[in-house]
Amino acid sequence: MRKRERRIVKEALDNLPSGLCFFSEKGLVMLCNRQMHRLAFEITGRDIQCISEMQDLIEGRGVKTSRDGELFILQDGSAWRFEQKQIHLPDSADCTQVIASNVTRFYKNKKELEESGRRLEEAAARLRRLSADVLAVSREEEILRMKMRVHDDFGHAIIKTRLLLRENGPIDENIVSVWDNALLHLKNTDGAENRNVNDALIRLRESASQLGLCVSFAGPFPKDGEIAALFALAAEECVTNAVRHAGARHLYVKIMNSSRLWAAEITNDGAVPKKEIIEGGGLSSLRACIEKAGGSMLLRSLPYFQLNVYLLEKGDSENDQCIDR
Repeated sequence: MRKRERRIVKEALDNLPSGLCFFSEKGLVMLCNRQMHRLAFEITGRDIQCISEMQDLIEGRGVKTSRDGELFILQDGSAWRFEQKQIHLPDSADCTQVIASNVTRFYKNKKELEESGRRLEEAAARLRRLSADVLAVSREEEILRMKMRVHDDFGHAIIKTRLLLRENGPIDENIVSVWDNALLHLKNTDGAENRNVNDALIRLRESASQLGLCVSFAGPFPKDGEIAALFALAAEECVTNAVRHAGARHLYVKIMNSSRLWAAEITNDGAVPKKEIIEGGGLSSLRACIEKAGGSMLLRSLPYFQLNVYLLEKGDSENDQCIDR
């Protein structure tokens, strides 16, 4: 190639927006355009003289600029990617080509997408916490309404009975019906053992679905209605807490059985509690229901949240004691 042609080629390469460099088979620089000189000096603080120095740059050794994965981020905010490959020139020995491409637009788009994803995840977490709060408030309102109804029913029954005793009148079906209704409402709120198991499981899955939580059961499910209902009640209590306090996506209920002893182990994939969990109204009420049924409850906070419920099937013996775990 004549001198004039070489100058034209060099000027054309120097005007390229990308960095371009060729190394001989021995690793020496054959041709390097202006953009590659500028990039190499800004990234390493020196000119590139041989292929080993270029490879150090590509692999991030001794560089002075920040990196994000394989990309180099310069002071002006531009992002560059370096690619190296072997090429074969006609009637000549093989050489190594290194191209530096400006990928700033793609890099910024990627960062914007990552930021948007982070904001969406934060919004989703806030919505899950809000849903958990709404569910908890709704449940508390339902319990309060039931307590008020029981209170009113018993108050009404007591007043009618007092009037009946004051007037020394005969006991009629009306007063008996009033007491029956009051006792029926009290029985329906007297713990999980009186709840329908299917209804408890349906309510558990509905509550979890509303909060975007997946509940997974493993192991044999007890046929004993009281034990099954209490396991469902324990899982239901953990649903709201798992979303509200741990940001969980999955609740795991592992059920184990040995002879008459049944155990449920409840965990989640949420954040580890930052401190020891103090039992509040929900967990305290759950413990009362379980111990009333002759079982026991174990709550662990660290190294991760775990709730264990132990219950014994009712046998012939009347001396079964509360299980101690």
